[in-house]
Amino acid sequence: MSRKFTIAELIAKGRRRCDQENRDILSAAEWQEELSTIFGEFHGIVADAGMRYFEAEATITTEAGTADYSLPANFLSSVGVDYLQSAGGQRVELTSFLAQERNYFSGVTGSSQSLAFALIGQNLRLYPTPQSVQTYYHIFVPQPEDISTH
Repeated sequence: MSRKFTIAELIAKGRRRCDQENRDILSAAEWQEELSTIFGEFHGIVADAGMRYFEAEATITTEAGTADYSLPANFLSSVGVDYLQSAGGQRVELTSFLAQERNYFSGVTGSSQSLAFALIGQNLRLYPTPQSVQTYYHIFVPQPEDISTH
């Protein structure tokens, strides 16, 4: 069962932990900024450990002849990309390409589906380029929420 606390409760717990209950060395806003920083670090530890707690999914509907698709605005890191193989929901995982493999599918046309992906700048690129409208799912870890303004 999850433990839920308000920001005010977390600040009070932090003050008690630091023996600062009756002192105003840090304002409530400074405590809240510190909590946001700690939450971001915790988010990173959980994501880097491979735990899927913060995982999100973006649907990509391809356009014939288009290989690059924008990453979500809150993108942090990629878990993988799946191709929707059947209307029943069966998925096939795409391979993640390294920079050294960028020319592996050069000139390949007419492929029924993309087999690999790479992250290039602010885009996800599918290899080979999809030849028809298809559905892919980009599973990713979003940026941690900024709780300093809540």
